[in-house]
Amino acid sequence: GLDYSTHTAFALSFTLILYFLHHWSWFIVLGVYGAFMNYLGYHSWLDMISTVFAWGILALPCALLLNRKLASIRPTLLVSDAPQVAQSGQN
Repeated sequence: GLDYSTHTAFALSFTLILYFLHHWSWFIVLGVYGAFMNYLGYHSWLDMISTVFAWGILALPCALLLNRKLASIRPTLLVSDAPQVAQSGQN
């Protein structure tokens, strides 16, 4: 049967921070983590995928609401709102 992976849920919670910072590394971090957990025999890919769905149902809506609330309080905290650095040579 399927086994809920608390390790995977913990990793998802931390990589969600990278996602909200618009950093591309979240995908690589989760992929390497999944491969490592599977290689060590802690959990199967199906265990980790089922954990993603269970975690997503509970944690993702809360994270999205928190992100929206923080953005309305302090919009300067958002990376996407930061001024872009002009590249030299462009006029």
